[in-house]
Parts: sequence; structure tokens; C-alpha cells
Amino acid sequence: AIQNISGPIAPVVTSQPPVTLPTDSSVGFVLEYEVLGLGPFSFELVIDSNDADHPIYVVQVQGEGVLPDLQVRSGGQPVTGPVDLGDLRVGELASWQGEVANVGTGLLTLTGLPEPLSIIDADNVAATILVQPPELLEAGAVEPVEVELIPTSEGPISFTVTLPSDDPDEPVLALLLQGNAVEPDAELRRDGVLADGAEDLLGDLRVGDAQVLVWEVANVGSGPLALIGLPDPVAVANADGLVATVLSQPSTTLASGAAESVAVELVATREGPVSVDLVVPNDAPDEPGYTATLSALGTLAAIMSHR
Repeated sequence: AIQNISGPIAPVVTSQPPVTLPTDSSVGFVLEYEVLGLGPFSFELVIDSNDADHPIYVVQVQGEGVLPDLQVRSGGQPVTGPVDLGDLRVGELASWQGEVANVGTGLLTLTGLPEPLSIIDADNVAATILVQPPELLEAGAVEPVEVELIPTSEGPISFTVTLPSDDPDEPVLALLLQGNAVEPDAELRRDGVLADGAEDLLGDLRVGDAQVLVWEVANVGSGPLALIGLPDPVAVANADGLVATVLSQPSTTLASGAAESVAVELVATREGPVSVDLVVPNDAPDEPGYTATLSALGTLAAIMSHR
């Protein structure tokens, strides 16, 4: 018989032993129980017999109802919705680090196969689980996870990390990660856009006279543009009869949509065709060595006007 039931437990003997046992024999019985909730429980199993030493045999049974509880964290905080990855560079390797925690009171089993975590529904991104948690997490355990990703092209990116487990409240946790893939794009302007490799015709320059002209370096892409020239962002090269001095430099980083001016002093040293290259090294994938050739005609005659 069962008596003195306490706590969230429902025990029942489903298979009783026979009333009489022969000498030197034993027999089994079946006790089944259902844990109904969290917290400690206990009950007594009572066996009455004609044993002179133990006419009433009492077995104390006790335990505690526990439940695992899976939690995913990002930046040390529980994730309650989609994870925002922010702006990521197209074609560049990035990563997301998070944690898987068991905030319940019982052992948590991650049941995903062949690995605990998997990725589904990847859109405009190649994503891989780099660091997997162990299959079993004790109560209170916290394990790191890491996802490696490479955006494919400009625009929104997203993917879902799935975590099947024996958490009764959420047997398959699905975590959405999303962001935006960006790419810079450099542009050089003066009276219109100068394509990479283009020639900017300056007209006539009087030999020996200094003339200052202004160009604009712009970022017409969706991500920040780094001007990587050293020691200065904009340089001159391949001078042929035209001495060029950069008087003002742009910033080394241009936000999307930003434009900054570059003032250049030009002095022709001879008559005839003269030229110099204006070079803007940058990290845009299509035009990393953006160059425009500045061409003019050196003249000794007085110049009435200048374009």
C-alpha cells in the first residue's frame, strides 16, 4: 500500500506480489509514479506481513520534481526576439557569438541530429555553426555557441538557428538572425562624375602659373568607405609636365552618402600637353585604385578664362 503522499507526485502499485511466498523465495512488484510539478515530494510504501521481526515494513521514497529550461543569450542577455546583426560587409567573414543556457532545475538534452544546432532558411548569406554546445547541459550550465557567416550580396540577410531539446515548453527553439549586407562605392567628381581611369580635361594652363581646382570624393555605396592611401588618402602620380600639390585631404573614412572636397594646386612646367594622375586608393571592391588623369595644355599666352 501507499501512504503519506506529499508534494507533486502520484504513485500507484500497478502489479502486486502474491499473498503467500514460499520459503527462500522472492517476487517482484511494479510501482509507477508521475511527477506532477516542481519541488520536493515523498511517500511511503507499506508492506504488511506475518514476519515476526517486521510485521509492518515501511520504505521511504522521496525526490524532487525538476524540469529543464532552454535559454539562448546574445551579449549576455536572454534573446526574446530576432537577433539584429547590423550592417555586414558583402563577401567578408563575420561571426555571431551567443550562449545556450539551462536555466531549469533538471538535466537538459539537446536532441538535434547530427549536431545539437543547425541552420535553416539562409537568405543571401552562407552561415555555418562554428562552435556547437554539448548534447547534455546540467541545471545552471552555460555553453558558448558561434556562427560564422559571409553575406552574398547587398541587401537584407537572414537565417534561423534551430535548437531541438527535451524542454517541454519549447521542444524546438528557433532563433532568427538578420542584418543588412552593405558595400562601399567610390566616386570622383568635378563638373560631373569621373569614372575610374577617366581623363579630366582641364583646358589651357599658363606655364608657371598656379591654378587651384577642387574635386570631390564621394561614397555612393551602402557601407562605409575607407580611403587607404598612405601617408595621405589622395595622392598624385605620373606627373608629365604638370606639377600637382594636394592642398586639402578628405577624411580617411566616408559614411554612405558622404562626399568631401580635395583641393589641388596645378602648375604647368612647359608648353604643350601636360598631365598628372589623381589617385584615390580605397577599399571598394570594384575600384580599389581609383585613378583619374588630369590633362591640360601648357601655354605661354595669357589665358582670359579658365574652365
